[in-house]
Amino acid sequence: MTWQFTPFTIPLVLTAALLLFVMIVAFQRRDVHSANAFILLMLSITIWTVFYAMEISSATQAMQIMWAKLEYFGIASVPVLWLIFALNYSRQGDRINKTGLRLLWVIPGITILLTLTNDYHHLIWSSFGNKTFGGVLFTDFFHGPAFWVHTAYSYLLLAIGSIIFIRQAAKGGGIYESQSAVMLLGSTLPWLANIATLFGLNPVPALDLTPFALVLSGVFYGWGLFRLGLLELLPVASEVVLENLRDGVLVLDNNDRVGYLNPAFQEYSGVSSKEAIGWTARELVDQFKTTMDAHTHISVRISPEDLRRFEMRISPLFDNQKRFSGRVIILRELTRTNPGAVLEQSSRISDSTGIIMVLLRSSGEIAAVNDLFTETFLFTRREVIGRSASVSWWSNEQRVEILKKSRTGGIENTEMDFMTKDNQRKRALISSSLININEEPYIVLLMQELII
Repeated sequence: MTWQFTPFTIPLVLTAALLLFVMIVAFQRRDVHSANAFILLMLSITIWTVFYAMEISSATQAMQIMWAKLEYFGIASVPVLWLIFALNYSRQGDRINKTGLRLLWVIPGITILLTLTNDYHHLIWSSFGNKTFGGVLFTDFFHGPAFWVHTAYSYLLLAIGSIIFIRQAAKGGGIYESQSAVMLLGSTLPWLANIATLFGLNPVPALDLTPFALVLSGVFYGWGLFRLGLLELLPVASEVVLENLRDGVLVLDNNDRVGYLNPAFQEYSGVSSKEAIGWTARELVDQFKTTMDAHTHISVRISPEDLRRFEMRISPLFDNQKRFSGRVIILRELTRTNPGAVLEQSSRISDSTGIIMVLLRSSGEIAAVNDLFTETFLFTRREVIGRSASVSWWSNEQRVEILKKSRTGGIENTEMDFMTKDNQRKRALISSSLININEEPYIVLLMQELII
C-alpha cells in the first residue's frame, strides 16, 4: 500500500478526533431520549471523515476507489440518522413505526451494496479519471444514475429534518431555539459544501469539501453539548405550561446539570436561564443525595428588603425505560393567598402560540380551556367546564384512554380525531402531562390542530 503526503489529511484527522470526542461525551449522556440517534449520527460522520482521509492519502487510484467505497457506510447512513435524530429530539419518534424505519434504510442499503459492487454495473460511478493538485493525485469520480437517486433521497431527508428543527425552534423559543439553530448550522454547512463539490464550484478540483466542512459541524455540536445542553431534559409538551406557572421549576439531569428553569424560578433565584443552563447545582441537592424525594421549607432573600419562604419539593425523573434521568425541583411560595390564581394563569396560555389547552381534574372533569379551544371546537366554556364524557367533542373511550395514559407517564405527540359542536371532524396532535396545583393533581392537554 503506497501513501502520499497531502496537507489536507491533517485537518481531516483533527475533524475525526473532534467528532469522536463529541460522540464520547454524548455516549455519557445516552440516557437522554435523543442521545442514541445523535451518537450514531456522529459515528457515521466520523466513518465518512476517516475513510476520506485514507482515500486522499493513498497514492494509487485503485486504493482511493477502495477507500471511497468504504466511505459510503457513513455517507449513506447520515441522512437517515439525521432525520431520526430530528424526530427524536422533537419527541416525534413515535410517528415512524418499525416498518417505516426499515423503509427509510432501503435506499441507503441499496446504495452501499451498489457501491461495493460498482465494478460489475457502474451505477454509482460510471468511470474514473485522474487529477493532480499541488503534486497530489486525486481520483475524479464520474457519477452514474444510482448515485443521483441516492443524492436526491439524501437531500430530501436533510430537508425534512431541517424543517423539523425550524418548527422546533419556532415552538420552543429561548434555549431550545438556540439548540435547534446549532443543529441546523452544523448540518447545513457540510451539505452546502457537498453541493459545491458536485456542481463544479470547488476551488480544488476533485477534492470533496464536505468532510472539511464537518470541522465547523463538530465545533457547533460541541458547543451545543457543553454550553446549550443539547441533550438535556424537558418534555416539549409541558414547556408552555411550565413557563406560565407561578411555582418555580428547575430541571436537573442525572449529573445535576441545569437543563431548564422557568421564569418563576428565575425570579426567585435571581439567575437567568442563559447563565444557568449547563451549570451544575450540586450544592442545592448534595444534602438530598441519600433520598430520591425531598420535601422541606427554605427561605430566599429576593432583595435586602424581601425575604420569602418557600415549600421546596425535589422529585426524581425517569425515562421510558424507568432509568433515573434527573430531578425536578419545585418552589412554591408559602405566602401566596390566592390558590385559584394559579389555576387561572395555567389555563390561559397565550393563544398566539397556536396551542389548544385543556386543563382536567384527575377525575376527568374539564377545569379550564383557553380561547383557542372555544374558537376551534365552537363550544362555550359553560358547555364544557365541569363536564367530561357527556361533552360531544370527545368520546368516552378517548377520555378513558387519555386519563389512563396521563396518570402513568403522559402522552407525547399522539394524533387523535375530535368533533366540533357542528359535527366537523378535527385532527390534533395531543400531548399531556400531570402537574400539581396547590396540592391538587391536574392533567394538562396540549393540542395542535393538524390539517386533514
